[in-house]
Amino acid sequence: MIYVPGSQEGQILELLEIQVDLVRKAEQLERFAKDYPNHSATSWALEWLQMYYLRQNQHRQAIAAGEKLLALHPDDFDALWRAKKSADALGDPSVATLWK
Repeated sequence: MIYVPGSQEGQILELLEIQVDLVRKAEQLERFAKDYPNHSATSWALEWLQMYYLRQNQHRQAIAAGEKLLALHPDDFDALWRAKKSADALGDPSVATLWK
């Protein structure tokens, strides 16, 4: 992750890196991705969120984070794999077929 230390975004990211409360970190990363969609660290934030939501069995949120990440990086195989895994875990055939 690359950012300018001391900038507004840099200060936010520095705090996010040391945040130990994972629920709060996820909330703040969601806000960062929304507030700074074109920042280079947004990909890092979305990847972190997708992995977190997958581990928490929050599959719809994992898919949403994956869709945003894939919009930035269409060839991101890992993001695609995590979205497919989440779609399969939902047990909803209409969602699962979107990720085959």
